[in-house]
Amino acid sequence: MNLVQSNGVKLESTSLSLTRRMDLEEAGQFVLGLDSMESGLSYWVGDILNSLEALHGESYAQVIPEGKAHSWMVYKWTCSRVKPETRRPSLSFSHHQVVASLLTERQNIYLTKAESESLSVSALRKLVAKEKGKVEESKLVDRQCPSCGWKWQEVEK
Repeated sequence: MNLVQSNGVKLESTSLSLTRRMDLEEAGQFVLGLDSMESGLSYWVGDILNSLEALHGESYAQVIPEGKAHSWMVYKWTCSRVKPETRRPSLSFSHHQVVASLLTERQNIYLTKAESESLSVSALRKLVAKEKGKVEESKLVDRQCPSCGWKWQEVEK
């Protein structure tokens, strides 16, 4: 399946080939772009699923490939909770997933701390768990994805 053919590059589902000579400076920039694409994929999938749900309701789930429902619903949920303006390119998707159940203000605090202190996902998870432990049980609301059945708790707004 030919996905993209542009600017001297032919990108297919299992290969990439150059269709013209590329100097090393341009190639270096291109490789950095590919690296960014790898880390951006989870966000892109989550954002497109949220956009499709807004446009088409629950029928958006028809576009999810077999075997991808759980991971793609995690991407969708995380992206619905952590807005693009809150996300930090220097942190992994997993960092954002850890703070997704928090209110935006708290997400920013923890993501800033994770960035400035180079916290691992595990260290960030421990910090967030301490805060969640302080939340009264009555403020937690059970949620469930209508498409895949994935369950989580979040603080009631």
